[in-house]
Amino acid sequence: MLLLSLPAKAADTDNVKFWLPHCKALLSSAGQADRKGAYFAGQCLGMIKASAFIVQAARPGGLPFRACLPDNAVTSDQLVSTVLQWMEKNPNLLGEDFIVVTMLAMAAAWPCK
Repeated sequence: MLLLSLPAKAADTDNVKFWLPHCKALLSSAGQADRKGAYFAGQCLGMIKASAFIVQAARPGGLPFRACLPDNAVTSDQLVSTVLQWMEKNPNLLGEDFIVVTMLAMAAAWPCK
């Protein structure tokens, strides 16, 4: 069981509830029809990919969680899809920081052995 102390609620534009619909647009071309939607979808992809780098590069004991994604075996779509599915299965975290929850999702999906 992974225990993590999350800060009090994240700001409205930093939480999972705000980013989840924009990130879903990455997996659907219909969601990127307008400029604002495309911008937020691109920003979401950048945050997820940066989080993947950070959570993999973390040294044991450096972060409260780590992930070990298989080398070159996970596409961007798979990464986004896995993270979003985990977020949707954990609605109690919708008000929490998007990047922290993204890293939690990756640690759950790809634990280090």
